[in-house]
Amino acid sequence: MREGRSVLLTGKAFETLRVLVERHGTLVTKSDLMNAVWPETTVEENNLDRNISAVRKALGEMASGRHYIETVPRVGYRFVAQVVQTSSPQFTQATSGDAVPELEAEKSVAVLYFENLSGAKEDEYFRDGMTEDVITELAKIKDLRLFPRSAVLAFRDKPLPVKEVGQQLRAAFVLEGSFRRAGSHLRITARLVETRTGHSVWAERYDRQLQDVFAIQDEIAKNIARALRVMLSEQEKREIETVPTRDVQAYDYYLRGGQVVYQFRRKGLEFARQMFARAIVLDPSYAAAFAGVADCSSFLYM
Repeated sequence: MREGRSVLLTGKAFETLRVLVERHGTLVTKSDLMNAVWPETTVEENNLDRNISAVRKALGEMASGRHYIETVPRVGYRFVAQVVQTSSPQFTQATSGDAVPELEAEKSVAVLYFENLSGAKEDEYFRDGMTEDVITELAKIKDLRLFPRSAVLAFRDKPLPVKEVGQQLRAAFVLEGSFRRAGSHLRITARLVETRTGHSVWAERYDRQLQDVFAIQDEIAKNIARALRVMLSEQEKREIETVPTRDVQAYDYYLRGGQVVYQFRRKGLEFARQMFARAIVLDPSYAAAFAGVADCSSFLYM
């Protein structure tokens, strides 16, 4: 309904609007939207673009002249008007006020890709994979709201101030860091910054051996939870402490495959499948590597 009159929308356009309204003020990535609107179906991105266009046309503009749906270039969309739900579902409505929440929920965290201080191009797969694993570890903590890989990918290797990145994503906190690898030695720094003030709430440097990479990821997750005063349940502690593989070389192969699988090109998918298969040879219990082989095989078949 708009101004007392019914507004017609297709089913998929309505689903797109529903997802955005339910997560109002929150950046919803294109991939998350497409998975919600077309579950278990592969569709072209222009289908989403058409839905967004239809919804914008149906809603019109706010009094300020702004669209209700904000576009974050190359990342996704955000419903920026206030949303109010009354006691009766019959009268549930979105108000047309212009107020836009400044930030996500209090404990929302965006993990930026770590800076590769070694400068070696061949180390970037390790840097990328390790960063994404930190996101995965933090996502296990239910009281934290983590931005997915697709949301932060647009900021990889871009020298933007942390405060600006946080404001663009509407994240209350941003985790940044650096990475340097020399042989079997790792040096990793990590810093959690409050977006509103730009102040650090936690920072640490790790000088460890390569085989300690999982311990570092676990410590980062636990320290961030501690800094944000999040109480971890016993199950969350066990999940964070679970090591995907004890073979560092198998992990290395897995990260090499993971770097190219999202390119969705035949040559890259075949290379990734080979890397995941090598990881399985070294560790036959490496579940993520088996999943990687399955993903590659599925994409290649399609």
